[in-house]
Amino acid sequence: MKKRLLLLFIAIVITFVVAADVVRCQQQSTRRVRGQLLYLTVSEPAGQWLIRDNDLGLTPLSSGYNPPKIDVNGTSVLPGSAVSLECFIDETTGVCNPNGLAPIFVTSRPPIAAVAPDTIISQNLLVMILDYADCGYPASLGEDDVRSIYLGPNRDGNGGIAQKYAHCSYGKFTINVATFKALLLQPRCTTPVTASCAPWAIAAIADAAAKARIGIASFASFSHVTYVLPPGFSGNSGCPWAGLATLPGTQSWMQTNFYGINRWATVMQEALHNYGLWHSWRNGVEYGDESSAMGRGIACPNAVEISRMGWAKPIIVNTATELDGSMMDSGALLSFDVPATYLKINGSRNYVRVLPNWLVGFYNNPAMAKNLYISVRVAKNGDVDLGPEFASKVNVHEVNATVDNGYPHSLPNEECKIQFLGSVGINSRLDLNSYKLVIFAGDWVANDIMRVHICRYQTTASECRQPTPSSNPPLPPPPTLRQPSPKPPSFSPPPKSPPFPRPSSPPPRPPPPSPPSPPPNSPPPLKRSPPPRSPPPRRPPPPSPPPPNSPPPPFQNAGYPLGCFADDDTRKIPNFLGSNLPMTLALCASLAKQAGYVIYGVQYGGQCFGGTDISKATSLGPSGNCNMDCTGDSSQKCGGGWANNVYTLTCPPVPGYAAVADVNHLDPSDDIKCDDGTMTNAETAAIRCSSDINCQAFNIYATGVSSIRGSSCTKRASTPSTSSLGVCLYTKILTSCNLITGYTLTPGADHPGGDNVCLTASSLKIAARYCSSSSTCKGFNVFNLSSKSLTFCSKIVTGPLSNAAGVCYYTKINTSCPEVPGYNLAADQDHAGDSLYCDSLSLTDAIGRCTYNDKCLGISTWWNVTNGALQACIKSATYPTTATPGTCFYAKL
Repeated sequence: MKKRLLLLFIAIVITFVVAADVVRCQQQSTRRVRGQLLYLTVSEPAGQWLIRDNDLGLTPLSSGYNPPKIDVNGTSVLPGSAVSLECFIDETTGVCNPNGLAPIFVTSRPPIAAVAPDTIISQNLLVMILDYADCGYPASLGEDDVRSIYLGPNRDGNGGIAQKYAHCSYGKFTINVATFKALLLQPRCTTPVTASCAPWAIAAIADAAAKARIGIASFASFSHVTYVLPPGFSGNSGCPWAGLATLPGTQSWMQTNFYGINRWATVMQEALHNYGLWHSWRNGVEYGDESSAMGRGIACPNAVEISRMGWAKPIIVNTATELDGSMMDSGALLSFDVPATYLKINGSRNYVRVLPNWLVGFYNNPAMAKNLYISVRVAKNGDVDLGPEFASKVNVHEVNATVDNGYPHSLPNEECKIQFLGSVGINSRLDLNSYKLVIFAGDWVANDIMRVHICRYQTTASECRQPTPSSNPPLPPPPTLRQPSPKPPSFSPPPKSPPFPRPSSPPPRPPPPSPPSPPPNSPPPLKRSPPPRSPPPRRPPPPSPPPPNSPPPPFQNAGYPLGCFADDDTRKIPNFLGSNLPMTLALCASLAKQAGYVIYGVQYGGQCFGGTDISKATSLGPSGNCNMDCTGDSSQKCGGGWANNVYTLTCPPVPGYAAVADVNHLDPSDDIKCDDGTMTNAETAAIRCSSDINCQAFNIYATGVSSIRGSSCTKRASTPSTSSLGVCLYTKILTSCNLITGYTLTPGADHPGGDNVCLTASSLKIAARYCSSSSTCKGFNVFNLSSKSLTFCSKIVTGPLSNAAGVCYYTKINTSCPEVPGYNLAADQDHAGDSLYCDSLSLTDAIGRCTYNDKCLGISTWWNVTNGALQACIKSATYPTTATPGTCFYAKL
């Protein structure tokens, strides 16, 4: 009986659900949609697909819908295929909700892209500048502004984006100057446009306005169309991207912002999406390749991409266009003279294509097999802003072999997942262990032509002998340094990683802008910089040391380090100061000082930003991505993708301490702990001093000073003081505060407001016990220290703190582990042993020390609950880990 009742209940529920679904579907019209299947390069978990009809109208498929790999007839469903699909159409949004019971049909395969070598593509481009002033979104660009952006200052194609296209493609991908048109339009405002930022709605209304203005025939004469949104749209939650495009197709959308139309690499990325190129990856992160405009780079496309566009061809190996196991004996070197990809020589044969079919099980698996592309990049011409990680080096990318080997005929427009693997500089080697392959970067044999040696091995790379370098290899001349442009170049930082936007790919956070931008959903992210020399001339022997007792050498005060902090497309240090010069910390400091800023940040190897707000500059928390050498000094770090190395030109404020600039206390008998030869930031020095009741003061040194004048020390006294340029001396405001277990102490500081309750207590332990028993208490202050009865206020927030005479502030220790970009976090884990260095350090300082130590692979941190100081160890190994409650373990990516 119970079983029958259960079956009856299930039947009723099914009937109700089906009936409800029928009612819902009856509220939508059913229609068979036919047209070309396109992918919209927007950041959606499952992507966004569209169907374009013969009139170029776009019907969006519901978010989250992914077409099947094959249709009912076994035909591959690819971007660009002509398809037929039955949909329930939402009459409000125009979105097609595919009928799951009705299959998709492929009626014709995608057209083969124009990839034949030496094919010339000349775009007839219409750029529509959209002005929605009637609904509060006015355009900021005029038609002539856009002509200048695309065609250069003379509007002749010898500058601007057109010139970048020509440089990157060796003249094979261009904008037709004669037919190029910029059109300022005032299309009508609609909810899908202004509230949802729906690209298909923007295009439909703009197309109608353009046809009304120039005529249907004239509109049809353009091969490609770009829609430029007004500046206010970049803050719209519906369009957090810098640019996007249809793949394949003829349409792209650009934001009017730093990472959008003003960044040539973002514009190029969107343009190449129209020809079937996808984003470029690194370490499993989309947009992560900073060597290419198709990732977060401000550089020409990489070797795989210029191959797929038909701009370049592989170097001939005997008579073949690829190198495979049949041509490579294990342990034997094969050598190639590889020209930099910017050079148009040898018929643009400028990369080696490798098919690692000696890995039989791997290469015979269609899902796993990869091909390799090996090229040389130099920061000249279209690659002039190539970052130092890639410039004057061999670059290696991998690509899905199944898609690559069939291109362009069997799987046109299918993503082949291009991924950057690594780079290697002159007379060094790169071991690709997973491919059992070693790549040696040899000498420069002519201007920007490098001899590259390739060797496969059976077990270890030691089977491949190191080639003997030439005694006097010719050196390519260094590139001419460019003067900074009047307007900031568009970079990309990109996301993003990322948590930032990226251009259709987002650009770069700086990075800066990865991206087209971090980021833009465009970025984030980005970069930029003056080209490193390719390679530098051999250095003369170092000069003899100065005679004893000689005065210390001069130094340049580059400011006081705060650490590496994450950035995003809103720019936490907002004022761009330059990127086209060989960047150093001293140069960026000088630019910031001249502009009246008190803080500066360097990003992506060569971007310089200035600002005034330390709390904003550090608001996104520490990052582990400041690993790029400064383009003007490889011994310094200048941030990374969407990550700033932040410095202040004045003594950084430290709650609870009074700071005096350019003075020091030099009595060694008063020194408690000194970091000899190590750059200590104020945060770490304050942790050490506040957790030591004997400490009365500490000093820190400006960048460029400590290596010459001395080291940071905690001190028992701060007097007498003496003049010492580039040193900040901090004196503890209140010396009578005691430590309490489970809390960090900030003497002489308080947080105004945030009081939960104020009470009196007979001892510090009782005040602490009260806070510890309350889940809402984050800390407490104590004053009336000289009284027998203490007064304390429990706090529901932890800060910010400011100086307050006569107050001791205690912050409850929070043992949770913050995420840090650039590291994998394992909470309550540690790796025993292999510590390079352990001490009381701020997390930001620990990250910085790991960045500067090539042996550092990770960091572990934990709290000393007795004195309230954070402890950290710099690790040379990260495996295996063991369960260690209360420890945060960070493995460097």
